[in-house]
Amino acid sequence: MEIKNREKLYVCFTMDVERIKAECPPGGPPTWEFGEICVRSYCEALLTCGYPATLFIVPDTAAKQAALFQQMCADGHECGLHIHPQGWGDNYLNPDAHDYLGGYSGEQQFEMLMRAKEQWANALGFAPETFRAGNFSANDETFRVPQMDWTRIGRQLTFLIIFA
Repeated sequence: MEIKNREKLYVCFTMDVERIKAECPPGGPPTWEFGEICVRSYCEALLTCGYPATLFIVPDTAAKQAALFQQMCADGHECGLHIHPQGWGDNYLNPDAHDYLGGYSGEQQFEMLMRAKEQWANALGFAPETFRAGNFSANDETFRVPQMDWTRIGRQLTFLIIFA
């Protein structure tokens, strides 16, 4: 059977890269070593088929495993920002005191993402250009966050919010 007028299909393979389970209420790998094996295996399998991966990495993991993600970028994969407010920094010690991203106002999300982006960039040496919220959490204000005045803190917004 001949297929005529084939349209291109664009595919995006992604992985959310969390902290270890003990430090991430939403869940994560049992150990840092196991997490690294998963990232490397996933990325290698995709490259074998000709596809790069997009890794959405929480800031604490970017700091803990910076060399891994710098290597993944050098290999052609994309590294983006990911955040679970209840598992970020020391928040995991009392996760019930913190909401999902969509539970915060736009200004609170902006401030949180600005700090997360800075922590992530300091760890990896470059700013993320993509972002995905943990559990795809959002509210109506989330979609206005990229349009907020990032210049007031001396930095332009350089990432897109992707909810897919």
